[in-house]
Amino acid sequence: MYDPDRYRDKAEIERWKSRDPVARLTDALRDGHELDDDELARMEQRIAEEVGHAVEAAEQAPAEPVEDLLRHVTSERPPRR
Repeated sequence: MYDPDRYRDKAEIERWKSRDPVARLTDALRDGHELDDDELARMEQRIAEEVGHAVEAAEQAPAEPVEDLLRHVTSERPPRR
């Protein structure tokens, strides 16, 4: 599990949390009465289901061949002249 406290102090983490664009948008939509708690809960449930299906599909997919793991990550060297 990733530990954010390992590399950053807690004050920095809290500053970045206050700038979280998802939380800020959620707050703005709530303040504008465009989003209520029930709709947010339904959205979060749909998102969790979609992510769950994607994880399940990825886990059931065949493994990538080892020789393909770096394909398209680096460019191939041109032949020596």
